Amino acid sequence: MAARLIGADCSIAVPEGGLDAHIAALTAKQRRTNARRELRAFTESGLRIVRATLAEHVDTLGPLLANVQQRYGHDHSAGQMTSLLRRQADHLQDSSVVFLCRTPDDDRTIGFCLAYRHGRSLAVRVVGFDYDRLPGAAEYAQLAVYEPLRYCHESGLDRLELGMESFEAKCRRGAALRPLWALSHGLPAPAPGTPDARRDALLAALPAYEAELFRTATEAGPA
Repeated sequence: MAARLIGADCSIAVPEGGLDAHIAALTAKQRRTNARRELRAFTESGLRIVRATLAEHVDTLGPLLANVQQRYGHDHSAGQMTSLLRRQADHLQDSSVVFLCRTPDDDRTIGFCLAYRHGRSLAVRVVGFDYDRLPGAAEYAQLAVYEPLRYCHESGLDRLELGMESFEAKCRRGAALRPLWALSHGLPAPAPGTPDARRDALLAALPAYEAELFRTATEAGPA
């Protein structure tokens, strides 16, 4: 039985002091400066975040989710994404947490983040945006990291799970990276020093600090 690296995911351990403590503990001064700049830009934009559950907003959020899917090369229509969210609301409404980003002038929803509570964790599932109406006030950072982290702290949750992909954006805002392994039956373990294309691709997607930590973690193999 051989262990094979299949990916990685990102998470943040919620500190006792919440978002302010998290930003103060970021590993580089530039990261701390950037985070505070993003928070200030969002505040100055007049945008606001409203918290809700999923079912009552499905029809509004489906097209915003489709915008993101299409931007990244997926052929998913607004109708398909609305149907997807409606099915999730049917089964997961009680554990859903939606962060809605609304404009100051007409209170229109121009972005959202959907997350789910599970035990003492909050798992971010998807984000969606009306790209034509975004003012460029760090909306992704606010919706996908900062506001969920505030929610975790206020709700007594221990961990914010940010999922796979977008590693650089998440790591620069303080997420820790964890290798994901699979066990392969009947296949020999790779010889020491054998190139691993998946590992190399992950390392290339990471900032230098996290890349070094991830290299060390993967060299040690699964715990």
